[in-house]
This record gives sequence, C-alpha cells and structure tokens, in this order.
Amino acid sequence: MTTPVNVFRTLVCDAADQTIMQETALVTWGDPAIGMFTVGCSPTGALPITQYISTGIVDETPRAQQLPAVINGQPVAGQYAAIRANLVAAGYPYSLGQVRSALTASDISDVDPWTVMADLGIQPIQTPITP
Repeated sequence: MTTPVNVFRTLVCDAADQTIMQETALVTWGDPAIGMFTVGCSPTGALPITQYISTGIVDETPRAQQLPAVINGQPVAGQYAAIRANLVAAGYPYSLGQVRSALTASDISDVDPWTVMADLGIQPIQTPITP
C-alpha cells in the first residue's frame, strides 16, 4: 500500500457551488475535508458572499488526482465521470453536468491563497466581532 503524499492546494468555488464542492471534498479526502469551503469571500470583503475558499495541506490521493487543477503552472484535466461516480457511490446523486459545471467554475491550484485571491479579485469577508 502506498502512503499518500501531502501537497498544498488552494481551492475556490462559486457560492452557488459550495455544497457540491464540500461533498466532492469529503468524497475525495474523507473526514479531513470537514470544514472546507466555509470561508466566504467577495470582491469587497463585505457581504454577500460570492465565493468560498479552502487552502492547506491535503493528501494527493488517486481521487484527488481526478480533480481539474493547475499544478506547477500546468493545467491538469478533470476526470468528471469518475468524480461523479465517486459522489453517487457516496450518496450524492449529482448529474455529470452539475459536477462538470461546479468543477469547471472552480479554481484549484498549488498557488498560495493570497495570490489566488488577488488574481480573482476577491478577499475574505470581514465581519466585526462583537462582545
């Protein structure tokens, strides 16, 4: 059995795709993915949320290698039918079109989150903390 390699990834999805991307992350990485896509972003840093971002170390599992991404500046094609099959097997009955649409609209790379947010013109939502 091969031990998965830990890799750094930044993932950004449209707000409308939050649920499908959270479920894709769970099917891809299991319990360590709980809490992904919970940081809201927008062009102004104020509501409404337009995108969600997740960033950090993940396992480069065979399922993770199915995701479309840009790694070391090179595009990696997504294996949408395989991703959909993984989702359906886990009880998430998305169509191939829904999977392809959500992943195509997402930004998955090995670039740091600050550069990705600058490139996309977004920033984290800043909410005041009240006692």
